Amino acid sequence: MKSPKLISVCILAATIVSSFSFFLLPTPKASACNTGWGILDPTCPGRILNPGKPAESDTGTREYKNCLKIDARKGWQTLPNFEEIDSIGGGWSVDAANYPMVGPGGHTGDAARALAPYNVYKYDQKYPFGALLFLDQNGNNVPFSSSFVNNRVPPNLKHSRGIHVRINDADKALGDNGGALEFCGKSYVH
Repeated sequence: MKSPKLISVCILAATIVSSFSFFLLPTPKASACNTGWGILDPTCPGRILNPGKPAESDTGTREYKNCLKIDARKGWQTLPNFEEIDSIGGGWSVDAANYPMVGPGGHTGDAARALAPYNVYKYDQKYPFGALLFLDQNGNNVPFSSSFVNNRVPPNLKHSRGIHVRINDADKALGDNGGALEFCGKSYVH
């Protein structure tokens, strides 16, 4: 039987190593609200969900996975410059009281027809209400495409401060929105 003193030392050492390794994760400067890997910022709810444990490949490349929330009640939000999009889940709505939660493709079918009289409140008229929009380097809105998932992030969507995303709903109409999408991405350190 191990002595209580030895067990306490082992637990303390494991706690210190675990806590210290958390601070070794890179923290890119993305916006006023830190959206990088590291400590949860209480002023930016939902920013850091799973800092993840880096996995090292045979080539010495470390992979970092991170999941962040994109809030339906906020305009442009900045994510880290992920190299790959792992998944996009969750749901949001441009009118949470009257329309169901949808994924990154936005409101379609009956909901899109019912929302048509309010199209003036879309952030970008070309895309469905509730679509996930990306901002490219030329200032154009790019709608979510299922081809983005499990692929490298298109280089034209990366900015010096991160990837800019939002719900397709006008800034003045965000108050009745609800929900969030969970954006999970990967980055690599060589």
